[in-house]
Amino acid sequence: MVKHLIPKVKQNIRWKLADLLFACGWKGQLLQPKHGQRMICYHGIDLEGRKVNSRFLQRDVFEQQLVWMKENCNILSIEDYFSKRQNTEQLNLCLSFDDGYANNFQYVLPLLEKYELPATFYVSPSFCLGQTILWNDLIDLLEINQPEIVLEWAAQNGLQADFRSIRTALMQSGTTMIQPFVDDLQHKAAFMTDSKWDDYWRLMDSKQIMEAARHPLVTIGSHTCRHPNLTTMAIDDAVEECKMAKKCLEDLLDVEILDFAFPYGAYNTSLVAALEGIGHSRLACLDIAPADTAGMDACRGRMTNNAALSTQVQLMEYIRGSYY
Repeated sequence: MVKHLIPKVKQNIRWKLADLLFACGWKGQLLQPKHGQRMICYHGIDLEGRKVNSRFLQRDVFEQQLVWMKENCNILSIEDYFSKRQNTEQLNLCLSFDDGYANNFQYVLPLLEKYELPATFYVSPSFCLGQTILWNDLIDLLEINQPEIVLEWAAQNGLQADFRSIRTALMQSGTTMIQPFVDDLQHKAAFMTDSKWDDYWRLMDSKQIMEAARHPLVTIGSHTCRHPNLTTMAIDDAVEECKMAKKCLEDLLDVEILDFAFPYGAYNTSLVAALEGIGHSRLACLDIAPADTAGMDACRGRMTNNAALSTQVQLMEYIRGSYY
């Protein structure tokens, strides 16, 4: 246990020391971009910076990051990033957004236009299954607003009555528990009629996806329909989940969807081969292990934005290319 804590302790010490050095005027020394390539993973953008979970970043903070990136980095489209059309003297970044939140359309797209920066939106078209919310957002917001209905559902389904255990069970279930969880509880969620929570769950509708796809700065990729951990599923079931999302988006947009991001960044070599086989030629993972890189030309690793960090420390970590 202690062995696993040591990297986290060192990490937190480094971040606190960096914040202190930034406060002492060391910005120029700590934010010196060097040649390299990073694919950055964001999720939702909100206006208030409400601490609902770690997936959401305040719009003003996000814009501060974009300003620095515009001035100091070379921002690539996903096509150029995978094709390695990079500037050999700059830090090359590729921006991506997971899940397909409506706030990506409302807040992110105008900022991309303002700074003329390309990005990829990895969309989960859950509407194909009659679901209007992803299970992660549903459980997070119900825990805040109506925890009793989740605990009641858990008891009815033989689960331990605590949120950590419920999340673990849902995550490990593939889609077998996710589907009924959302089907049973989305219509009971009072927050879905309260606009102050919209940024934290509402997904792009078909019209917004179509409009975003037509924008020259945006590439649409797939992210499954129900946001399961694909590595917990039988390979055939995982592939069917991905086929369904790909077909839904292709039918909507009348274009081939080449791009795919693994939910939670979770992948294995069998999934990589299978998704290449159904036409996803560019795959986004997280933390690709060096031993896995052989024969995985279709994959690129990503760094997830950490909303708990100060803007300057976050940028410092982008330059380093790792949180550890």
